Amino acid sequence: CTRTLELDPGSGSGRTCLLFVRIRQGDGLAAREAARTLMTAHDATAADLMALDAAPPEEGLRPYWSWESRRLEALPERSGHDAFLLALAYAQLGRDDEAFRELEAAMQGRTSWMLWLEIEPRLAPLRHDARWSELVRRMDFPRSTG
Repeated sequence: CTRTLELDPGSGSGRTCLLFVRIRQGDGLAAREAARTLMTAHDATAADLMALDAAPPEEGLRPYWSWESRRLEALPERSGHDAFLLALAYAQLGRDDEAFRELEAAMQGRTSWMLWLEIEPRLAPLRHDARWSELVRRMDFPRSTG
């Protein structure tokens, strides 16, 4: 991610990747800063940035996920990639029905991001739902035989 941003400082994918890496590393402050940078690049309002900055640590990145869901919902057309990102946001916000709807759209849109379905940690809140196993079954991932 950092190399991508060195080569192309305006890369949205690079910024998103960096945010996801910081979340995975468990570095709340660095994740918040990466979220702020991403939000700023997408013209987030001052109120949205203040909500992120003012959120208590136990709230995590909830203001980011809320902003991200609104941003993606506002797109006139959504790609499969956008649908997957929106599903991540909804999953983090506890909006399971909407998350599954967007995962369906991502699958129909044939986004390569669906390859991460079974290991994407931000989708963990959905894994208890019966719709999860049905979605994974329909993805028809290869299974190990050993």
